[in-house]
Amino acid sequence: MGYAYEAKKDIQSAELTFQKAILYHPKRIEGYNDLSNLYKRIDNLKKSEEVYQKALKNVPDAEKNWQLINK
Repeated sequence: MGYAYEAKKDIQSAELTFQKAILYHPKRIEGYNDLSNLYKRIDNLKKSEEVYQKALKNVPDAEKNWQLINK
């Protein structure tokens, strides 16, 4: 759903959707990855890095999973 919002240039709704994914599934890497990549696409590298750091803290094997997702 977040990607659909982003495609419509509704960045705020996309961001909220990805944040909800993290809230509902804090141990899954996908929400963090989606949100971090959204921030990269809108040139907010600081927030992208913050999300990445949260993933490393909250998701088991986050670094390994992050690398697999972002190949």
